[in-house]
Formats: sequence, structure tokens, C-alpha cells
Amino acid sequence: MKKKLFISTGFYSTLIASVLAQSRSDGNDHLIITIDRQSVESNTLWAHRLHGWKSVISIDHEDYYIEKINYKHSVDFFDEVYSPFPEMLTVISNAFPADQYIFYEEGLTSYLQFCTNKYISKAKFHCLHPFIFNQSPELISLPVSIKTVLEKLKSVENCYKIPEIEGENNVVVIGHGGFPDENKNEILIGEYLETIKKFSQKGMNVILLGHTRFPVSELLLDTLIKSNDVNFKYIENDAPLSDLFLLKNLGKIRCISGIYSTLLVNAKCLFGLEVFSFDSMTLSDRQLLLKDVQSQLIL
Repeated sequence: MKKKLFISTGFYSTLIASVLAQSRSDGNDHLIITIDRQSVESNTLWAHRLHGWKSVISIDHEDYYIEKINYKHSVDFFDEVYSPFPEMLTVISNAFPADQYIFYEEGLTSYLQFCTNKYISKAKFHCLHPFIFNQSPELISLPVSIKTVLEKLKSVENCYKIPEIEGENNVVVIGHGGFPDENKNEILIGEYLETIKKFSQKGMNVILLGHTRFPVSELLLDTLIKSNDVNFKYIENDAPLSDLFLLKNLGKIRCISGIYSTLLVNAKCLFGLEVFSFDSMTLSDRQLLLKDVQSQLIL
């Protein structure tokens, strides 16, 4: 049996890893989750619900995103190692010796690294949007099964208490995410207020949905509550992925909006929702690059 290691960066990454593991499973799949502003317990339970892993290990992201990964696996040598970031290949190969190193998407950051050519020739990259690399002859972009992703999400839908919304004239505005040292949500209040007001003026019900790693700004919520020209409802969703909220309320949502997010891209790909991205003058250079990648994925 092949020994395979999947390195995950959190809930979404584990979802995609479980899809790939299922298609190649022989009962010897190992998972490492790098924890960043998420619960170890919730990530571990989520992983076991999605796939029958041989082992599930979590390490702090500060022990992973360094020049030498501060962890030694009980398996000395793997047949295949799957990871999201090609620019970390040297570090990963030193920490986890293997015959073959393969990549899979964990969101927009993975696409960005491949778009900027940070990979070895003939690297294999499993993703939901392989078409973006059709003109990249040195990269082998392979499709992740949309059907299986949806089956995985549906299989765990009843494991979480997901809010249900009323009516059919709803637009979901998603909270902004980013690195902790990048712009805070407070800086983006103007952009969100303008967007929510525009949708409200069109007679739509605005559902403000928080990011899974970044809470919605309390100042923004307070401003919205005191405003007379917005029609909004803030929803806290305790499910690991906001995709589950979209799945639960499919048919009640007319469109989804935000600055940039993997959820925006997948809302169209997985659920067929119309997507509107709005701009911000406060984004970092890295965030602007991610937003550009998003524009290439949302056709």
C-alpha cells in the first residue's frame, strides 16, 4: 500500500485533500493540519468526518512556515506527499522525504504561487479551476471533482447547526479575511457600508456573513445597526466552512459579494451563484495580487 501524506492549512484545505484521498485511497492516508486561528479539536473532527485517515496530526503554523519544519512524522518515508504551496517544496521535502511531491489547492494563495511560476517543471497541481493554466506547458493542472466536493459537503451538512434564511431576495456579503498583520476590517468599513447600502436600495435583503478566521468588525456592525438606509442581518455561522451555509440556503440566495475570497470563486463554481466583487483602496500588494487571480477565475 502506498503511504501518502496530505498537508492541510485548515478546513477548506482538508476538504479538498479528502476528495483527492478518496479517489486514491488504499487505507494508508495521513493528514497534517497546520493550525492558524482555528480550533485543533474542530479541525480534527472535521477531518475524520470527511475521510478515513490513518492518522490526523495538528501542528501550529509557526512550527510549519519556517526554514525548517519543527515536526518529525512517525512515517520515515512516503510514496506521495500532497501540499498546497509549491514555494515551500524544499522545506517540505527536507521534513517529509518522499518519492513524489504533488500539489493541490487550498484557496487563492495556491493559485497565486502557480500563476507567478513558483514551481518546478512538470509539477502536478490538483484544483477546481485548471483552465487558468491551459497556457502553462510546464505545469500539469488536474481537475478536482466538483461532484465529489459537493457530496462531501452534503455528507457533513447535518453535523452542524447552520442558520436558515427566509425569502428568496437575499444577497450574501462576506466578511474580509487576510493575514493578521495586514489591513484590519475597521479600515474597510466605508467599502462595506457603500456595498450594503447599494444592495439595500435595490430592495434586497443583505446577509452579512463573517469570515471563518476574521470576525466582522464590531464598529461596522454598530454603524449598520444605527443606519436608517440599510436592510441587513448579521449571521454567525459555526460551521467550519461558509460553503455549508450557501449549500443549506441554496435557492434563497440571489448573489454573493465581497472583496476577494476563495468562497466568492467557489460560490459560482460549486453552486452557480452570481458573484460581485467590490474594490478597496486599502489592500496590500499581496491582496491585490490575490484579487487579480480571483478576477481570472470568475468568468
